[in-house]
Amino acid sequence: MWRMEEHTIDTPYLEKAVTRTVRVYLPNNYDNCTKNYPVVYFHDGKAVFFGKTPFGTGSFEVLDTITRMERENKTDGMIIVAIDNAGEERSMEYLPFVNSYDNGFETHKFGGKAFEYADFFVEKLMPFINSNYRTIPKKSSIIGSSMGGLVTAFIVSRYPDMFEKAGVFSIASWVYQKGEWIDYLKSTHPNETMKYFIHVGTAEGHMPNDATLAQKYVNDTILYYQTLLKLGVPIRNIYLNIGVGDTHSETTWSNYIEQFLLY
Repeated sequence: MWRMEEHTIDTPYLEKAVTRTVRVYLPNNYDNCTKNYPVVYFHDGKAVFFGKTPFGTGSFEVLDTITRMERENKTDGMIIVAIDNAGEERSMEYLPFVNSYDNGFETHKFGGKAFEYADFFVEKLMPFINSNYRTIPKKSSIIGSSMGGLVTAFIVSRYPDMFEKAGVFSIASWVYQKGEWIDYLKSTHPNETMKYFIHVGTAEGHMPNDATLAQKYVNDTILYYQTLLKLGVPIRNIYLNIGVGDTHSETTWSNYIEQFLLY
């Protein structure tokens, strides 16, 4: 029988979210054998396994997907790690460069902590998981959506040799209008053997005051794909999916989780 464990881990680089809940799914036969398993890391942990989510847009439904895949013998088992986001500091943690917006009364700054988050993720979270569970470190995958998709792309660019596969869903790089993200990406050296599963929908306009947002998501996703190619990632290692009518929601992204896990 599968089971799930929870841990609390320190994230002292933020002002408010100084601890974080990490949920670990262990596959059906984990306690009845001695084998090691690949690990899949998810951002936005409360939206990963089941039930209502803090975003109100469904769930990735990973629990249903992975247990069904095990029953159907589509996988020999995976360890799934879901780390909660930083709540009101989510944009601080998931965005690599400081940005700002003016609401007419004052200027709000956000972003700039993704460097610390990436270092925490690779240097603290992953060793914690590898030391407490029977893992295959060389078979580690990472996946996120929206700002979680952007920080996924950022982490694998900062640590290109730590992951076998990355899932970049609905990358929210549109928040950087001055080319900061792509300029940074061009300065990196990707792992040419790593696989990228990239998804975007044509109906991602989730902000009513921006009628062009859906097109921005598509444009920025294609630009990310093109940049990876220019950096030397072989086209055979990139799966690009543009989902006609797909919205900016966990309900949509959940439809592609099995594909990602099997890619």
